[in-house]
Amino acid sequence: MRKKILLAIPIAALLLTFIVMNVGCSNINAVEDPHFTDEGELVEKPELFSVKQPQQINFYIEVSGSMNGLFRGNYPTKFKKDVYNVMSQLSPMGSEIKVLSNGGSIDNILTIQEFQQHMNKGEFASNASTHVPTMLQTIIDDIDSTKTAVLISDMIYSPVGDGAEKVLLSQYGTMVAQIFGKAQKSVALIAAKSDFIDKNGNTQVSESPYYFLIIGNDEEVAFVRNAISSLLELNGSLIGNIETGLNYKQPAYSFGSCKEALQVGSNPAFEGFDDSEYSNCNIKLKIDLSPYRWLIADKNAFEKCFSVKSIYGSTVNKKNIEIKVDNFDQKQLKRKATAIVDIEISNMQTEADVLEWFVDTDSIDADYTEFAPFLNAANENDRTGTYSMEDFIKGLFQGGVLNKVSDKHNYILISKVSS
Repeated sequence: MRKKILLAIPIAALLLTFIVMNVGCSNINAVEDPHFTDEGELVEKPELFSVKQPQQINFYIEVSGSMNGLFRGNYPTKFKKDVYNVMSQLSPMGSEIKVLSNGGSIDNILTIQEFQQHMNKGEFASNASTHVPTMLQTIIDDIDSTKTAVLISDMIYSPVGDGAEKVLLSQYGTMVAQIFGKAQKSVALIAAKSDFIDKNGNTQVSESPYYFLIIGNDEEVAFVRNAISSLLELNGSLIGNIETGLNYKQPAYSFGSCKEALQVGSNPAFEGFDDSEYSNCNIKLKIDLSPYRWLIADKNAFEKCFSVKSIYGSTVNKKNIEIKVDNFDQKQLKRKATAIVDIEISNMQTEADVLEWFVDTDSIDADYTEFAPFLNAANENDRTGTYSMEDFIKGLFQGGVLNKVSDKHNYILISKVSS
């Protein structure tokens, strides 16, 4: 009898071990969704887009006659303050300042200090007209894959002296499209505003537009766009920005705390949701918007771009969306923009469900509403707007590389099962 009792002990131990092992190996992915392993890990990690500091920034300065009111000697303007601030803040990236004049060719190369002296004294005064297509081609030919170009210009195109001004203006958008189509570069256009001083020292226009045109590789263009736009906004000078040729891929994201379920490590998976105790499960999704165009940080614009749905039939509601922006995160010239989306999941019919979500910028890519008040200049002397600018923007969109987002979406697993 004693032998039978002793024999039963190891059998019972084995049975207990088997039960514990099976409980410990519960399949969180109870619906066997192909995007997750049994343990709730993503099968394929997202491919992320992040901004990247350029190795070198080349500044190109237009000094044609139409810029005189911004450069007016011995008079302070927002233009002078902002341009010098931008150059100084970005100078650690090996900046060169190249002066464009007399047809758009490179006329001189200056240090920041030399440029500051010439600008403050009004030594860039000129009677020459602006040759935007030539300037663009000069810049594109001058940079390589390691450099990012920033053109500072009023971007007024008004061809004179060849007897075919109206014809050239009608062809302007096509010329711009051809230049950017051939270049296949990423491009961001930032609009800023400054007081414009006449030759008598009077303020002719209090808010006259001018532009920073950034050309290069997409990660570096996004970094410079963020940096320049942040500095301009700090001084109240920013109008807005648009861009083409950026591959946004998939956004980085994280989660806030969830009362109704436990996040599985750092994975986009939540386990142990008890629908007998809670009528719904609330997920706080935090999406990094920092690499995107700034317009997406507008709540209405973001709502156009963001989509979420259930794959296995649960009811999904977007309860609240909050956008947080800090252009100088940790007191550095580094933008941090985050969309916080509160997602409610209820009526879960199966042991688990998967949410599919994505950000698609197509609806806002060609939106230049912020620029609109400055696009209706009657002629080149109307400094309340930018003559011919709308044709430039249309040419940029038509010829430039289109912005892209990944065709791969993002997923969140919610499971009633606990590991």
